[in-house]
This record gives sequence, structure tokens and C-alpha cells, in this order.
Amino acid sequence: SFQYNEKMMPCCDQVYEYGTQLLSIGIFYLEYADAIREGDGIRIHRCWKYLLPLFKASGRTNYSIEALTMLSQYEFKLTPAQSAELIWNRVINVHGVPGRNVPCDLHMEHLNRVCKEAIHGLQANKTPAAITRVGKSLGTFNTVLNQFDEDNHVPVPSGARHAPSMTKDRDVILKELLQGSTFVNKANRKHASFPHVKIMLHSVDEKALMDWMIAHM
Repeated sequence: SFQYNEKMMPCCDQVYEYGTQLLSIGIFYLEYADAIREGDGIRIHRCWKYLLPLFKASGRTNYSIEALTMLSQYEFKLTPAQSAELIWNRVINVHGVPGRNVPCDLHMEHLNRVCKEAIHGLQANKTPAAITRVGKSLGTFNTVLNQFDEDNHVPVPSGARHAPSMTKDRDVILKELLQGSTFVNKANRKHASFPHVKIMLHSVDEKALMDWMIAHM
């Protein structure tokens, strides 16, 4: 893994640098996705601490500000009760099954779809007042629809896509990585398409990051 406040060791193997960085960020993404599925607010919050310098290094200003806003609210600006609400109310589990949490904004997109379908069903009766009634009754409306499907044994798609087996592709990739000694440090190697690899966290200047955070808090 990489930390922006650790001294960077010189390395002249750009293939090794790219491979280890890609592996590190990929494993971090799996950790973040699992924290969301399990509804673990502490782990999600910890992941956002890692995301902030990554967003800053990659020039994602809006994401950087969003990360800083959430972290500063939790650490400094909110009351203890509000801080707890901030980190534990970021996901929702509509199935009541462990490991099936989804982000609240994704659930809101699902509700928006139900709302659009209901408005579409108004046909010629589509008026501002009717649309307002649909919006106000959306929570109850969605519950009634789900109960109707359950009572009439209407199969409801889970939304999860069946993932095909990756065994064959995985074996091909592993063979290439082993043959190319990707994770063995060898001098003067580089990729033809991107010979100079940017190490994300080490490219962030600690003082500049701190000044930016203070300016945007």
C-alpha cells in the first residue's frame, strides 16, 4: 500500500510501480465495496480518509471537496449524535438480509424510477397537482406495489446480475503476470503506452494538501 506521508523509495521499474499501485487501489476498492454491503459506517468513513488524497492527486476537485466536507463534519463540525448519524445513515437495507446494503443515493435512484413510471401511467391526467400527489405518496405507493407483488407471487428481479465465471480469464491474466515478472522489481522497465507512471499518493504534497484543506473548511 501507499501513504502520501511516507518517504518514497527510488524505483526505476515503471512496470512494477504500475502493477503494485493498480493492485493496491483495486484491493482498496474491494474493501470499500464490502464495507457498503455490510453497512459498516466506521469502515466506510475510514475509506473516505484514503479517498481524499486520491481524489486530490487525480484532479477530481468536486469529489475532493465532498470527501473533505464529510470528514470535517464528522471530526469537527457536528455534535456526537449528528456525527454518528452521518456515518451510520449512508446505506440502506430494504431486504433485511445481511450483506445486502446499498448506498442511500442508489436507493433514491430506484425510487425515482418508480416515480417516473407512476407519472408515465397518468397519461392524459398528467397535471402538476397529480404529479405532486405521486411524489408525496411515493413511500406508501412503493410499499403497496411490493406487497401486491408478494401477495400475488409476482417474481421480482433482485437487480443483481449473474456474474459469469472468470476462471479462464483469471488464469490467462495470472499467466501473463508471472511470465512478465510484473511484481518483481527489475531496473529500466516501462510500458510503451505510458512510460512514466504517476504514483498517486506520493504525488500529493503534504503541506499543499493541508493548506488546501484549511482553505476549504
